[in-house]
Amino acid sequence: MTFPFPIVAPHLKVTSLVLADSTTGTGGTVTFPADINEGDIIIVAHGDRSASPSDGAGFTEIAKAGNTNGLYTDSGIILSYKVSDGTEGGATLGGWQSFNGSWGCAVYRPNIRATSVTVRDTVAYAGTGNNTSNTITASNSTNPTISVYAIWEAGNVMSSGYGTFSADGNDPITGATQLLSDNGGHGLIFYSKGQAVDGAFNIFANIGDIGVAASASGYLEVS
Repeated sequence: MTFPFPIVAPHLKVTSLVLADSTTGTGGTVTFPADINEGDIIIVAHGDRSASPSDGAGFTEIAKAGNTNGLYTDSGIILSYKVSDGTEGGATLGGWQSFNGSWGCAVYRPNIRATSVTVRDTVAYAGTGNNTSNTITASNSTNPTISVYAIWEAGNVMSSGYGTFSADGNDPITGATQLLSDNGGHGLIFYSKGQAVDGAFNIFANIGDIGVAASASGYLEVS
């Protein structure tokens, strides 16, 4: 039997995201998780005592901030991402600042290989006081999203509990992943959450009044 018209397969697209693996560490060299496939989204948050944040080759900046409050109070942070080519699993990459640096790396896996990422709704802050609270408006997206928020403080952020990643500014978001890394009393907190289109919602991010600090936030629209 022949058909007058060819049968066209439904268009495949990214509809969901899951956290595949994560790592944390210190210094200017990032060790990627072992579980990385081609088309995964690799996100690195890096904080250090530098006013000039930088990232590794092949990564695209999401948001960054760096202050200039002197040698012992500088704080810098950078969020960046890469669509994996499938070779990064377990590998290391330098290029991030190493002065008391701390980092976290999260790998999100879409239901099919991602081919495009668009950065949306970014906010970056570096200073000596309380920055303006900001909202990541991921509900505007028509594609699955990865919301990210990272904070670095030139003080012991690890035990101070500063920073929130929540719908109302108080309670942690269900399913959000928190990665912590510390280097000599200087710390990074990195939150991330993958969301399907029908589950995307606005996220309130607030660094709090922590003195000298840097933060970066935003979301990635994955297709």
